[in-house]
Amino acid sequence: MALDRDSGGAMAMLGGGTFAKGIYTNDEGANFEFEIMAGGAIVSSMGALFGSTAMLASKGRLIRIQRQKFAVGDGEITGMVGDKVLIQITGNNVDAEVLLSHLKSIDLKALADF
Repeated sequence: MALDRDSGGAMAMLGGGTFAKGIYTNDEGANFEFEIMAGGAIVSSMGALFGSTAMLASKGRLIRIQRQKFAVGDGEITGMVGDKVLIQITGNNVDAEVLLSHLKSIDLKALADF
C-alpha cells in the first residue's frame, strides 16, 4: 500500500476538508485506489449529486452496504456516507468483489459520524 501525501494541498484549494487515499497493488499487477473525502465545500456540493439515487444509478448498479447506497460499475465504486463523506474506489484488473470486500470492512456508521 502507498499513501498519497500530495492531495492535502489540493483539498485546501477546493474549500478544505479531509482527504485520504490508499493505493493497493499485488504481485499479479492488479491494483486499486481507495479515496475518502470528508467535509469541505467540494464534498458538500458533491453530496447533492452522489446522494441522489438517480445520479448513482447513472454510474452503475446500485447496492447497499451497511444501509448506505453505492454505485458499482466499470471497475469503480462510488457513494456518499452520511451525506458528508465521499468514498470512491477504482481498480484495474481487480474483480468487483475484491473492491466490495474492502468497502464492507469499513465501519460506515462511524465514518458517517466523522
